[in-house]
This record gives sequence, structure tokens and C-alpha cells, in this order.
Amino acid sequence: MRTEQDVQEFLRQRFGSNNAQAYVFMSALFLDYGTPATVISDQGEFLGCNPASRMLMLGEDRLLQGATLFDVLPRAFAKERLGYVRNVIEARTPMRVKSVIRGRSYHCCMRPFPPDADLMVLVVSTPSHCMLGRCTGADIIEATEKDWGPLAALTPREREILGLLGAGLSIGAIASHLHRGVKTIETHRTAIGRKLKVRTRTHLTQIAMIAGLCEPPNEIAPHPIDRI
Repeated sequence: MRTEQDVQEFLRQRFGSNNAQAYVFMSALFLDYGTPATVISDQGEFLGCNPASRMLMLGEDRLLQGATLFDVLPRAFAKERLGYVRNVIEARTPMRVKSVIRGRSYHCCMRPFPPDADLMVLVVSTPSHCMLGRCTGADIIEATEKDWGPLAALTPREREILGLLGAGLSIGAIASHLHRGVKTIETHRTAIGRKLKVRTRTHLTQIAMIAGLCEPPNEIAPHPIDRI
């Protein structure tokens, strides 16, 4: 398994010591621990991951170098992501994918690395509720496969209601919107709280925003929630 030092040496050999973009990348990858940054090969191999990326993928900080997408993600999820990586490499243009990973929604900005590379893609992931991570000139694609994490305990209807609660709708407004009775929506609301071990609507709203089930208002400041 490659170490981070091995990856740095590999990049130096591959792109040369004078390639400024490679060194900017390495700085972001290995020194900016707050933003998940990953380099993935056209075969789905992790060529470099910073600690934030490892926490995102695994929920713990252990090395991923030498592993592949299929080693750490569900097969359908990994297959879809590898398809995006190969599309970016083939087209040599950036792509922005809205993805749900471990119950959190991210905008994953995928770029050829460096721009003239034909084997690797740099992926920088930003929580969607922070409204950052926009790739200039890249259209957004919503991933089909989602890793709902703790929210997998909810039914699709319950996730829909959670999103509407997060958007600020009252129980009555949700009932009207879904053409269901108020008592039915209240039953769903109770079930959501029980499954997620959450009591307050404020906490449910935070969870809904982080999962990308509703759009955050402009005044929401970046703030990671680690309670789910």
C-alpha cells in the first residue's frame, strides 16, 4: 500500500518538479485537513487522500492509498463514481456531482489533474449546506446512488417529509402538500424522530439540510453537524 510520501514522489515523477499545479494540489491534499480532497485513477484506485477525505469515506482516519472505490463503497455506488471519473478523464472537463455520502450531501468537484492528465482526477468535496465547492463551468449532476447512512433507517416517504420539515413547512402544510391527513403526517414525524433519536424540530431541520433534503437559506453559515 502506498504511503503519502510515495504518492508525493509519484506525482513528482509523473508531472515534474516544475509543475505548479501539481504542487498546489499536494499542498491542498496533504496540508488542508478540513476539506476532503482525493486523487482517483482511471481504475478507481485511491492515489492520494487527505485525512478529511478518509473520514468522509470510512468514518475513521486510516490510509486508503492502494485501495479502490470498490474496496470502501457499495458496489453500485462505486461503479457510478468510477463512471464519473472516467467521463472527466475522457472529456478533460470538470464535473460537479451532488452526492450523498454517509447521510451527508456533498458537492463533489471533479477535475482532471493536472488539466492535461489522462489517468487521474482530483475530487474536492464540500458540504452542500455550506453552498461552496462550485466548479466554474461545470454543470451539476445528481448522483443516482446515495449512501444515506443513518437516514437509511427512514422510508422514502419519511425522508420526503423530513425534507419538507427542514424547508419550514408546518404539519398541516405538509399534509396538504402530500394529500394526506394531519394525523398521518404526525405519525410519520414521530417515527422519524424515534428512528433518528431526535426530539426537536430544530435538530431535524439541521439533519435535513445536511442530507440535502432541503435547500438551506442564504443566512445559514457553514457548520458541520456530527450528531448523526
